[in-house]
Amino acid sequence: MPIEKQDPEFGTRFVVPLVVIFAVAALCGIFAMGYSQEHRGWSGIWPFCLIVVLMLAAIFALHHKVLVRYHCPKCGARIPFYRNDPNRAQEYRYYCKDCDIIWQTGLRQGDS
Repeated sequence: MPIEKQDPEFGTRFVVPLVVIFAVAALCGIFAMGYSQEHRGWSGIWPFCLIVVLMLAAIFALHHKVLVRYHCPKCGARIPFYRNDPNRAQEYRYYCKDCDIIWQTGLRQGDS
């Protein structure tokens, strides 16, 4: 019977980079506001579009690296989603067969 544990490194692998992405996007947004004040019309909109595209690409890359290609914090093996319990299907949990541990990340789909 597998035991469940909270991933102790999940915050540093996912939450901290996510906060950094939003902080950098906010700083770039401030720069873009200054740029758009100097350049009226369509030439002032492209920095905002570029920031949105880069932020979405960074979030997608982070999601793929951390959640899709999840690695066991104990042994380092790449492990899949664990969706054995229909009542907890929205939770991001992963099962490592080698360690016999279900790792909980604390994230749930649909949480706001």
